Amino acid sequence: MVSPQAKGAQGEREFALWLFRHGLTQKLAKRNLEQRRVGGIDIIPEDHPFAYEIKRVQNITTGTFDKWWIKAQADARKLNREPVVAYRTNRSDWFCIVSVEKLLGVPGSYAIIKGVTFIKFAQKRIIGYG
Repeated sequence: MVSPQAKGAQGEREFALWLFRHGLTQKLAKRNLEQRRVGGIDIIPEDHPFAYEIKRVQNITTGTFDKWWIKAQADARKLNREPVVAYRTNRSDWFCIVSVEKLLGVPGSYAIIKGVTFIKFAQKRIIGYG
């Protein structure tokens, strides 16, 4: 049986590679290895505005998305980045939780989108960043 920490670390490596393979980072994004000790975001690429909280889980229960989103918002705010929660359950593709606060005018609002949709979303946000 794989420990939750090992599964989480594997998920972070998988997602960093996924970002790179889809052209969303110029080089393989590094994991935040200090996160277990001091908390915070899992992946912070140098070349775009997002701070990623990565979740690799077997099941998702009621309230999980809200809990993930609140933490990601707080951690990303400290870095002046946009929060993204990327998650994948067993044998599924990646999904991303992104802010729709500006679109809807509702503080803390988010949407869950497929990873392939996130690629297009991120490409538009990354242009001109930095």
